[in-house]
Amino acid sequence: ADGVPARPLDRLSDVSARLERLDLSSNQIADLDAVPLRALRQLRVLRLGGNEISRIGPAAFDGLSALRELSLEHNRVRLVEPGALESLASLLELRLDENALRVLDNLGPLPSLEVFALGTNRVTEVGELDKLSHLHALRLISCAANPVCRKQLYRPTLIRRLPALESIDGRPIGHEERERVELVFASDARLPATLAQGAATLGGNGALGIS
Repeated sequence: ADGVPARPLDRLSDVSARLERLDLSSNQIADLDAVPLRALRQLRVLRLGGNEISRIGPAAFDGLSALRELSLEHNRVRLVEPGALESLASLLELRLDENALRVLDNLGPLPSLEVFALGTNRVTEVGELDKLSHLHALRLISCAANPVCRKQLYRPTLIRRLPALESIDGRPIGHEERERVELVFASDARLPATLAQGAATLGGNGALGIS
């Protein structure tokens, strides 16, 4: 049984370089580096859902510059190594839902990414969302069923960091909501300066100074 998925993977190197769609879902793949994808330079859609992948190495998608859709949902991904997605300059849709990600490191640069599915992972801290600010083309994102979704600044942070975003978890972002977010962050930015000015004023008051 252990050799069943290996045989079709070995034959990938013999497949025509003109192949545009490849579905390797539910093939018991654990080591993504062992899948010979580099020769498939015309590949536009790659489905790897339902496997046992736990890490995405730095050379996993080398040569796949034409890729438009990448599905890695329902795996065990907990680590994306530096440079792992660098070659995916044309990627429009990335599915990483139902994995084990706690941090959002190395999810880039992905300059063309428009749709990102990240639901049902283990992201807890709002600060992790700041790491997505380089996704300038992102329009739709889903982070549902992550602990971070319960945080008060969850939606505001995504809206603030991703100016092109149109929808979060299937809920559209309206013009009024975006304006409210801008006001909230503008107020937060002014607060430290206001506090510092107030402290200086108090410190200069003879009645409150220490003699």
